[in-house]
Order: sequence, then structure tokens, then C-alpha cells
Amino acid sequence: MLAVKTLKICGWLSAGFLLILIVVLASGNSAVLFPDEWAKPIMFSGVLLTVALFVGAAAVNWFLNQRILMRGNDAEAKLLTIQSTGNRINDNPEIAFGLEVRPQGFPAFAANASQVVKHENVANLQPGKFVFVRFVPGNDKVVIAGLCPNPTESIWSAAPNTQSAGLFEPAPEARPNAASIVFKATVPLVFVAAVIGFVVYILLFAPKFTEEYSCAMSELRKSSDAASLLGSPIEAGLFATGNFSMSTTGRKANFETSVFGPKGDGTVRARAFRDENTGSNLKVTLETGGNQREIYNGVYPCK
Repeated sequence: MLAVKTLKICGWLSAGFLLILIVVLASGNSAVLFPDEWAKPIMFSGVLLTVALFVGAAAVNWFLNQRILMRGNDAEAKLLTIQSTGNRINDNPEIAFGLEVRPQGFPAFAANASQVVKHENVANLQPGKFVFVRFVPGNDKVVIAGLCPNPTESIWSAAPNTQSAGLFEPAPEARPNAASIVFKATVPLVFVAAVIGFVVYILLFAPKFTEEYSCAMSELRKSSDAASLLGSPIEAGLFATGNFSMSTTGRKANFETSVFGPKGDGTVRARAFRDENTGSNLKVTLETGGNQREIYNGVYPCK
């Protein structure tokens, strides 16, 4: 059961990183992480890994079910809840069941079962009906083996044997503890926060960590025109937006950021490219009070 959950969690994590990759590619800043020519192989590998993890989870779940069917203990169970997982194998739906398992002569306990069900049998497996199951004592893993002769009635006529209480450990869902609740609530929140933080970084901060940004700001601070308009020292604002790309022969960058000094503030825009075959260029402009002034336009000056 742990293996299935782990594979599913890894599958969702892989899908999340795939979504991040799509956002990064759409923003034009993928070269901050890897060269442009790597984008398609990484995207293909991500899709393949995500599919493999979910298929692997379904396969492991099937093998575990088969082992329990062969080696597990017999019992009857009442169906409490039924919900589709959204997965399909051979066009048959995988269904998640909530069960109250009632071993003969022993106390009932709560359990879950996740199985692929043929289309024609889905209507027979509804809340309130009774089914035959096989289970492993002390484990919440249960496999449905078939319907009871009369699915609307229990087949056990004997009263539960209270002396056997404690022989079967209840499923985790039957007795939640604080640690499991905190873990289940924290992991999704941490993951969502990480995704949001990464996207914000790509969209609002990534250009600041490029060589082109450092070079453009260096030229701005050396400019006498910029000093006359803004004063000195000139500081950059918190955010920088734009895009950046990189290939085997060169780099391109296009960004803007707010700047300010003792005399005022403005917006600096920079466009740069460096290519082994066609040369290089850096253009830096400063806009203050609705007026735009060219600060530098020439061969890329930084090493």
C-alpha cells in the first residue's frame, strides 16, 4: 500500500514540475535553467516519467490485490462509500471503496479498497451492499472478491465475539492521529507554496541573475546622463521582468526594471545579444518623466 501511495505522490510531483516547465517555457526564461535545445527532450522525459509513475502505481496495486486474493483471510464487508479514481485500465474504471469489514466472530473495522471494476459490475457495487473480501490482519489493505449471495443482507448470523477485540488493528482511517493529519495537511501546502514561489521567481526575479542584467546596470551607473537625471548612487528596484534565451552559439536577453536615485526614479530597459557568428550588441535606455534617453548602444561591453 505504501508503494502505491509513494508512486502516486511521485506521479503528482512529476506532473507539478511538468506544469512549472510549461510556465517557464511560456515566459521565455527557460535558458535560466537549461539551453533552449534541451526543452523538448526534458518535456518528453517529464511526460514519460509522469505516465510511467501512474501506470506503475496501478500495476503495483494490481499485484498486491492478487497476492491478497491468494493469501488473505475471508470476511464480509459492507460498502460505505464509492468514488472513481479517474484511472482506467482496458477501458474499465478504477473505483475506490470505503468498507466496513466484518470478519466472522470478530469486531468490524474500517478499510479501503481500490480496484478496477468491469463496466457491467459497477451498478452492483453500491453503498449499503455486502461483498466478500479478503484481507491481511493488522493491515487496511482489502480486496473485494465478489458479491454476497444476497448483497442487501449480512451472511453472518452470529453475534460478534467481544473477547476477540484487538485481534484486528483498525485501519488508519478509523483512528487518525495528530501526526498523520498534520503530515497530510502540510505536504500539499508546502508543494503548492514551492510551485508558486518558483513561478514568481521565474516571472519577476530571474533576469536579475543573468550576466546581461549586471552588464546593463553597470553601464547605467557609469553614465553621466543617468547620474544627472537620477543622482548617485543609482539603485535597482525589487523586480525585473523580461525573457532570456541561450543556444549553442550565443545568448539573448530583453528585460526592464525600475531604478531610483537621490534625484528621482525611472525605468531602465535593456536588449542584448551575443552570437559567435554575428557579433554582439547591448542597448540600454532610461525613461524618466515620460522622456526616454539612450544610455548605451554598441558592442556588448562586458566580458
